[in-house]
Amino acid sequence: KIYTAKIDDIFTDLFNSFINDSRTALEVKNYKNSYLNLEAAYNVSNKDTLYLYNAALVATEAKDYNIALGFYEKLIELGYSGISMNYYAVEKESGKEQVFQDEKSRNFSVDVIGTHDSPRDEMAESVEIDILRSVAAIYKTQENFLKSIEYLEKAKLINENDINLILLESNIRWDMGEVDAYQRLISKALEIEPNNVDLIFNLGVVNADKGNFDDAISYYDKAIEIDPSYTKAYLNAAALILEKEGPMIEEMNSLGMSTADYNRYDELKIERENLYKSAIPYLEKVYNLENDNLSAARTLKNIYSALGDTEQENKYKVIVAELENN
Repeated sequence: KIYTAKIDDIFTDLFNSFINDSRTALEVKNYKNSYLNLEAAYNVSNKDTLYLYNAALVATEAKDYNIALGFYEKLIELGYSGISMNYYAVEKESGKEQVFQDEKSRNFSVDVIGTHDSPRDEMAESVEIDILRSVAAIYKTQENFLKSIEYLEKAKLINENDINLILLESNIRWDMGEVDAYQRLISKALEIEPNNVDLIFNLGVVNADKGNFDDAISYYDKAIEIDPSYTKAYLNAAALILEKEGPMIEEMNSLGMSTADYNRYDELKIERENLYKSAIPYLEKVYNLENDNLSAARTLKNIYSALGDTEQENKYKVIVAELENN
């Protein structure tokens, strides 16, 4: 029993050494050294699967994805859920709260050697869905989309309405070229987060790509309504409006000399001017938000020139010259 106690002490010291070395490495962003020490701590005390999970998180942060996959797959094999009681106390010297491997070691630090105070216990929530989502995300990074979807399907059995799962799957479907599935998933995500301006903007992009002009503008306007400083929505709305100019110019250039052609030319000229006028508020807002945006200033100069508004044209001509010289 004496020898057993000594061996236990040796393993405890070794375990704590690995944990401390991992924490020190993490503080200086030496992620590889950190996760290797966490893995070593788990190997010393394989009942402490929390450290294998932390090793997976740090390996992912280090972008050592194959290493992280190995850790995550081991956790899945073990049936690790993360549900357990965590034991915390604040280290007096650093003032930082630390987690202990068990209640006994925490109480020893607080009550016996007095290095810690403010003990507290906290039941950890399940991380099972996080593990499956992380594996899916890694496979996405590696462009193994089918494997990624496989793990997402497993995660959806736990909670199909998890917003992070929905967004990850939407990105995967987009990368796979499944635009309709992407749009459906973004719409589902908006049911959960109706004011998520990025998702609304993305629906604008999808509808623009599909040629759904009115729907795209509607989504861009909604994004602007939620966040009036969302520059990308103004830019995309203006660009989408001005895309209509191309076919107009082609038709104008193809017209002949008949009375009907002259009348059609005048109609198209008015339509083109109205097109410019509808794009101006978006572009001016872009310039107001980003007064170094040369593209917006240059487009405004050209539009005002086409409209014959000399005052505004000269204003933006000066602005463009200043920006080009900076």
